[in-house]
Amino acid sequence: MKLLTKVRAAVRIRSDSNTLIISRTDAREVTGVDEALRRCTAFAKEGADIVFLKLHNQ
Repeated sequence: MKLLTKVRAAVRIRSDSNTLIISRTDAREVTGVDEALRRCTAFAKEGADIVFLKLHNQ
C-alpha cells in the first residue's frame, strides 16, 4: 500500500517530536468499512499520530 510506505518514511525521518504524522483513508467508499478500518489500524501501527477515516461523500 503506497500510503503505508509514505507513513513509514515520514515517521522514520521525523526530526521534531512536535511534528504530527497524519493519515487519511476514504477506502470505505470503494472497498468497505472492514478494509478501511484495516488500513487505519496499519497506519497507526506504522506510527501515524492521527488517522482519519472519511465516512461519506461531500
